[in-house]
Amino acid sequence: MKLFPLFLGFYLFTILITDITNAQTDDIAPIRSFYAKIANEIAACKTDGEGEYQCTLLVSELNVNAYNQMVPVVGTSTRNVKFWMAGKDFLTGNEELYNDFDLARVDVKGQLSAFSWYEEYLFDKGKLIFYIYKSEAGEYRYYFKNNKLIKFLDKKLAEPTHYLIEEERTQQQWLQIVTDAQNYYNCFKIFGF
Repeated sequence: MKLFPLFLGFYLFTILITDITNAQTDDIAPIRSFYAKIANEIAACKTDGEGEYQCTLLVSELNVNAYNQMVPVVGTSTRNVKFWMAGKDFLTGNEELYNDFDLARVDVKGQLSAFSWYEEYLFDKGKLIFYIYKSEAGEYRYYFKNNKLIKFLDKKLAEPTHYLIEEERTQQQWLQIVTDAQNYYNCFKIFGF
């Protein structure tokens, strides 16, 4: 009899954890599907002209220090930002919205001296839904719903060799990522790339 409350508590806890895990999986699957759709479209844009498939995305680039001029005390410092825009008809399947574009993804490549990194911000209807950061030290993935972090994954590849530059990414940085994403989205809206 004394074990029954313990068993019942463990059983209810297991059900709760299972429900939370399933809810996260249900939220992540559409993000991964949308990411694959945009990634396939970007790949088609990069190979456009080699087949009959036409690219349906627009891309604008912003280059900081495009000619790799040396920066005092830092050395080489560059940043390349690509704004990938999809027609709302592509995003929603509604053909009547053709030529009305919204930001789908922002790709950022950066270099600071010998250290380089890559970031992607994935948007759906103006909201950040996914962010990835890659460097020689690892890969960090953040999944969002309604501008709230719903899942964080990190894959450390190696100890960073650039300790003054590379900082370990953490789950707690999600608010800064949402802010950075909003800044890129505002840049897209202001300049209308």
